[in-house]
Amino acid sequence: MTPDDLEQLILENNDTEAVRLAFKGMDEKARKKLSSTASALQRQLWDGKANATSSDRLTKFLKARKEASYTHWNSRANSNAALAVFAVGPLSAVKKWQTRPSYEDSQVLRKIIADRRPEWLEDWVHHELEQEWTRIEFPTLRIWIRDGLISRPESDGYYRLFASHLMRTGFYGRDKEAVPPLSKQLLDDPALLDDIEWLFRIETNAFNTNSWLVKGAADHYETWPQALVKLADGGHYDRGKLLDLALAGLQADIKQNQLSGYHKFFRLLKPGDDQLAARQPALVALLCHPVGHVAKFAIDMLAGLEKAKLLDDDQVLREMPSVFSGEGKGNGIAALRLLEKVARRTARQAEGRPDANALGAVIEGLRHAHADVQAKAIALLTTYADALDRAQWQDIESFGAFMSVSNRAAMNDLLGQAGDAIEPASIAAAPAAVDEAASYTPDIRSFAECSVLGEANRLEPVKDLQELIDLAFHCAEIVDDVDEIERLLDGISRFADQRPADFQDRVNPLIHRMSKRGSSHNGLASAYPGVAESVRALVLTWAMGELRGSHKQELVQYSREDAFVPMITFLHWVARHVHRREPRQLLSTPTHEGGWIDPVVWTERLQHLASNGTVEDSIDFRLSLLRLAPDNRCRARANAEALAGNAGRLARFALGGDEAPVRNDRKHYVSWITAARARDPMADWSELFEPLDIDDPWPGGAVPSAYRWHSAIEAGQHGDMRWKTPIFEVEVERADGKSNAAANGRAAFSSISRLLGVRKRIGWEAMPTAAVHQHQSKAKYHWYGDLNTTWVAQWLGYIWPQDPAFACYRGVRKLMQRVDDNASNWTPAHGFFKALFVRGRPWGEAGHLLLALGLVGKDADAKGLAVDALIEGIETRQFNPALFADVMARVSAGEWVKYNRLGESLKQVVQVSPVHANAIGAALLHWLPKFDLGQRNAFHVLEALVEAQAIAPQSLGLEARTAFGQLSGKTKAAKLAQQMLA
Repeated sequence: MTPDDLEQLILENNDTEAVRLAFKGMDEKARKKLSSTASALQRQLWDGKANATSSDRLTKFLKARKEASYTHWNSRANSNAALAVFAVGPLSAVKKWQTRPSYEDSQVLRKIIADRRPEWLEDWVHHELEQEWTRIEFPTLRIWIRDGLISRPESDGYYRLFASHLMRTGFYGRDKEAVPPLSKQLLDDPALLDDIEWLFRIETNAFNTNSWLVKGAADHYETWPQALVKLADGGHYDRGKLLDLALAGLQADIKQNQLSGYHKFFRLLKPGDDQLAARQPALVALLCHPVGHVAKFAIDMLAGLEKAKLLDDDQVLREMPSVFSGEGKGNGIAALRLLEKVARRTARQAEGRPDANALGAVIEGLRHAHADVQAKAIALLTTYADALDRAQWQDIESFGAFMSVSNRAAMNDLLGQAGDAIEPASIAAAPAAVDEAASYTPDIRSFAECSVLGEANRLEPVKDLQELIDLAFHCAEIVDDVDEIERLLDGISRFADQRPADFQDRVNPLIHRMSKRGSSHNGLASAYPGVAESVRALVLTWAMGELRGSHKQELVQYSREDAFVPMITFLHWVARHVHRREPRQLLSTPTHEGGWIDPVVWTERLQHLASNGTVEDSIDFRLSLLRLAPDNRCRARANAEALAGNAGRLARFALGGDEAPVRNDRKHYVSWITAARARDPMADWSELFEPLDIDDPWPGGAVPSAYRWHSAIEAGQHGDMRWKTPIFEVEVERADGKSNAAANGRAAFSSISRLLGVRKRIGWEAMPTAAVHQHQSKAKYHWYGDLNTTWVAQWLGYIWPQDPAFACYRGVRKLMQRVDDNASNWTPAHGFFKALFVRGRPWGEAGHLLLALGLVGKDADAKGLAVDALIEGIETRQFNPALFADVMARVSAGEWVKYNRLGESLKQVVQVSPVHANAIGAALLHWLPKFDLGQRNAFHVLEALVEAQAIAPQSLGLEARTAFGQLSGKTKAAKLAQQMLA
C-alpha cells in the first residue's frame, strides 16, 4: 500500500470492513512506512486544515467542509483515519485523544487489534484506563484477556468498567439490548467473581443510589446489591466476606451516595445478631465517620446490639462522644437515645446509678451545635443528676459557653442541682431584654445620600514597571480578585512607553506562559473567548509589542456576556494606545475597591488630559462616568467648572450641575445618557432627552430598567419516572412597560423619520447602561461561558457599581441553574457575591434575592459567602429585614426551597450578636405570617426564630400570633410555634 492508496482509502471508503482488510496480514515494517502518513492525515482532518504539502485530493476534501472542524469529529473520514492510525501507528499516536474511532467502529477496531497484535497494546490499555473517559469497552477487554493479548489490568479504570458494564440496563445504548441478570453474567464468566471485592475498594457506580441508573430496566434486571445477595443466598459467594467488604468500603474516601449504597447493601444482607456482634469493633470505628449518614448507620446497628443485649459498653461509650462533634441533629439525637438506653440498663443493674462513662458521653452532647441535641442532653442529665460526681459537674459547667440561648434556663436549672460542686457564679443570669443598641434599623438611603469611599478600601496603583511585570506573571497563573485586573490594566496603560533594554528578556517567560495556556480557570493564561481573552490579548500586546486580537468566533454552547461588549471595546481601545506606546492615565481606573472612582480624582484626571489637548468622547470616558462614587460630588463639580468644551458640560451635568443636553448633542447622545445614569441611576430621563429626537428603545437608556421575576415548580414525567424541577424566571424590560419594538410610541413614524435622517437609532452595543441588560448569545445550551470564571463574575458588578442590580440578577440565574448541586470548580457561583461586600450602598431587591438563593442553595462555597455577606450586611445596615421577608415570600411560593438549608444558615447568623438576632428575628416575623408553615422542613426556619427571640425578644404581631396559633398537633413546627406563643 502506498501513501496515496492510504489517503484514498481514508477519504473515499465507506466500508469499514474494507478498511480492516486493507491492513490484514501487513507486517510491521510495511506498517511503519505508512505510520507518518496516517498520523498526518488524521491530524489534518481533525484540525480542518491542509498542510502546504498536502495533496489536491485532501485540500479539496477539506475545503468542501463548510462547518467548523470539530463538527466532523465523528465523520466517516475522521473515523477511518483513526482506524488507520491504530492499524499502522506507534503508541505515541494512538494515545492522542484525537485518535478516536467512532462508537460504531468498535467491532472493527477490535478485529484490527487482533490482526495486528501490537506490542504496545498493554501500555495503551493501561493509559486509556487512567483517563477520566476511556474509549475501551469492557467486552473488548475480556476478549483480549481471554485471547492472551493482554493480562488483566490492575487499574481502577478496569474495575469501573467492570461495574458499569455488568449493571447496564440496555436502555441508554444506541441499540437496545436484552441484558441478562447480573448474577448470571457473573456465573457465566466465573473469573469475574474474583473482581467483586474491588467494588468495595474504589469508586464505581455499583452501589450508587441514583434512580436513573436503572431507567428502562427489564423485569428480571438486578442491581449489584441484589445480584450479590442472590449469589450469597445460592452459596456462590461468602456472605460473611460481603459483610466485611461493605464495612471496609464505608471507610473508603469516596462519594457520599456510594457510601450510602454500601450500608444499604449491608442491611440488605440481613446480618444476624451474632454476625453484628462479631463486627462490633468495625461498627464502633464508624461512629467518628465524617459523613453523617455513615455514622447514623453505625448508631442504628449498635442500637440493634443493645436491644439484643450484646452491646460492648466499653467500646461504644469510648467512641460515642465523637458523634457530637458532627453537625447533624439527627445523629446527635440518635446517639443520646442509645446512651439513654445504656444508662437505663446500667442503672437497673447498679441500684439506680448508671454507668459513669454513659453519663460522661451524654455530657459531651452539650457541645453539639443544635439546640435540640443540647436540650435532650440537659434532660437526660437532669434525670440522673444525683449520680453525677464533682468532675462531671465541672465538665457540665465548662459547656455553659456552648449553650444556645433557648437552653440557658434549663441549663441553669441543671446547674442549680450541683450543690458545692461548682461556684454559684457559674449559673448565668437570665438574658436581659434587648437594649436599644441591639435594635436594628436598615440603611434605606438613596444613592445620592450614600458614602462608599474610605481609606480602608482605597486601591494602590502599580508603582513601577517591575511591580507591573510581577503582577502580570501572577495574573497569568491566577487572578485572586478582580481588583488585580483593574490595577494591571491601569499599569499597562501608564507604563506603555517603558521598554528598557532588558524588557523583552524580563517578559519572555510571561509570553511563553500565556502562549501555552494554563490549567487554572481563573488565570489569564487559560482565558476563554470573551472579555477574559480580551484582557489576555491586551497583556500580550504590551509584552510582545505587536497588536494582538481576540477570537471573534461564536463558540457553540459558550455564552458570552453582552454586558461586557462595551468593556471589550474599551480593552481594544487601550490595546491600540499601548501598541503605539502612548502612556495614558485611564479615566475609568477605580480609585477604590468595588469599582468606585473618587469624583475629585476623576476631575483631576480630566483636567490633566485637557492640559495636554482635548478630552475625547471615548469609551473610557463613558465607563468612568458609571463608576463615579456619590461622595465628594459637590467639590468635584466645583473643580469641573474650569473644564471647557463638551467634556466639561458632561462632567458638570453628571455631578449634579445645571448643564443639560441640547439638540446639537445628538452625536454625543450615548455619553449624555451615560452621564444622566451616573447622575441618578434610576431616574426616567426620557423627557429631558426628548428634544434630541433619539430612537432609544433599550432598558437602561433614557428609560430605566425594571426586572420581573417569579418562582415556581414544574412537574415532569417520562414513563414511570416522575420529578419536579424548580423554575425561576427573570425578565427585564423598560420601567415604563413599553416593549423595545413599541418603545418610541410612534413605531411607523419612527421608521419613516429614520429613513429621512430625522430620528437617530442608537444600538445597545455602544451604550454601557443598556448593554448590561442584554443577553443575546446565540448559543442555545450554555455549558460554559464568561461568568464561569470567578473574577469575570466579580467584574460584572464593576461595570456600573452605581446600580449593580443587573449583576445580582445574572448571579441569581447562575445560582438557580445549580441550586441543588454541590460546589463546583467548573461552574463556580461565588464570584457574584462580591457585589454584596461593597459597603455603603443598600442592597435593594436584587441583592436580597441573590443573598436568599445563596442561603437556600446546596453549593457550600456560595452558602458560606452568603452567610458572611449577611453577617457583614447586618453590621453595615445594608440588610433590610422587610425587603428580605418580601423576597423570601415570593421565592418560597415556588415550593422548591429546602428550608433546612435556610434555617441552618440563619441560625449561624443569629448567634453572632444581639443585633444580628434582632435583624433576623425581624425578617422572620415579617415573612412567616405570609408563609405556609405546614411545608416540609419549615420547622428549621422556626428554630432560627426561636433562637433569635431568645437572644433579642420582639413582640409578636397579630399576624404572627394568628399564623402560629393555626399550627396544631405534635409536629415540630407546632411545638415551636406553641413555645413562642407561651
